Amino acid sequence: MPYTKQGPFANGTGPAINATRLNAMDDGIANATTTAEAALAASGQASGAYGYVRLDDFTGSTDDAKLTNALSYAAAQTFIPAIAMPTNRRATFSQTGRAPFSGMKLIGGPGGNRNPELSSGKYITSNVTLAVGNGTSSWFVGSGSLYNIYVANIGFQASGTGAQFWHHPSSGGTLYSCRFESLGFNLFKHIFGTASTNCGLTQVEFTGHWTANNARDVQFNLGGSDNQLWMDGYINIGTGQSSELTGDKTKFYVVFSTLSNTQVGYLYGSGLNGWNVLKVTGNSDGVDFFGGVFEGYKASGTTSGGQTLANPGNVVRLEGGSGNFFGGNFGQGMADPPSSHHGLIEVTGGEWNFYGPTFYRGAKAESSPAIYQSGGRVAVVSAHRRQSESWTGRPRYQSVGGTFDVWPTSSMQSV
Repeated sequence: MPYTKQGPFANGTGPAINATRLNAMDDGIANATTTAEAALAASGQASGAYGYVRLDDFTGSTDDAKLTNALSYAAAQTFIPAIAMPTNRRATFSQTGRAPFSGMKLIGGPGGNRNPELSSGKYITSNVTLAVGNGTSSWFVGSGSLYNIYVANIGFQASGTGAQFWHHPSSGGTLYSCRFESLGFNLFKHIFGTASTNCGLTQVEFTGHWTANNARDVQFNLGGSDNQLWMDGYINIGTGQSSELTGDKTKFYVVFSTLSNTQVGYLYGSGLNGWNVLKVTGNSDGVDFFGGVFEGYKASGTTSGGQTLANPGNVVRLEGGSGNFFGGNFGQGMADPPSSHHGLIEVTGGEWNFYGPTFYRGAKAESSPAIYQSGGRVAVVSAHRRQSESWTGRPRYQSVGGTFDVWPTSSMQSV
């Protein structure tokens, strides 16, 4: 019942202060607080106030249970709200194979870049740990065409050695007109797609600043068409020096597998410890790269396990498709290559143009090919050599098959 005001109180006058009145005041304050908190929670969930609901406003003894209830609630609304991850604690999810839906949105607190590798996530507003598997045991497993999904401003830490963020094979559908913004990943086996299965993307944007550190396997295997990846952002991708992260020298962090009509912005890839940076394969036509760094982590040196700190083989491998590299920095590779790798950039097929690339050798001899071609068509316009290195000649190319054109001819020289 409503509280009846007892005052006013004043020194020496007014009603006496006794236990009955103090208890009434205490009850009134408690009831008012409870009512206000309930109204706040109800307004947040019932109306999707400000376009989002909070994970911690939903019932559940675990974060998985809360997320299940939050997703169910959001999907049922006329206008689907975003689900906000906590900002005052780390959320942990272990349920695998969740089915994403069109309009699903997961957001973290705004502000700053997201590198979960640093200071246990202290610098990130919203931190999430994923204790999940990969493939069909990934955190989210999609199928068919899914539209308008949005995930933003979260730092993800993998628990265990096999975690994957998102699995949506292009053979069974595509993410369509979706945006993934300002995400950080640490110690993941895969992020989108697996080593053998690409993730279908159509009109998808990767925006903002990303990190993908301490990679355990191929981080991105992407297929589809008509995307913009980091065009208004940046991705820093690499692995660590521990033996548990060692690659086999033939794999790449980023694989475009039949990905067409796509623009790619600043990709900073550091190959080391048995890992290379970028491979394009299949019918990946109309792919344009703008700037970026494709290099070994160091010019020389080895890990405690004897792997090179430089990129072991090709920093970029192009096995088909067509496209352009505008600018870009390529170096510190071919430190311990497998038998199938012959140059910093290797082209085995397709048609590729390089406009103003900059090459640097690191610890390699000047005669080592900056570009090696065994098929397809390659055109290079005005290649640069890094001015901080000592060169006696120009960056080298070696063509053993296909067509290779250079302009001006003095910007590169044949091996």
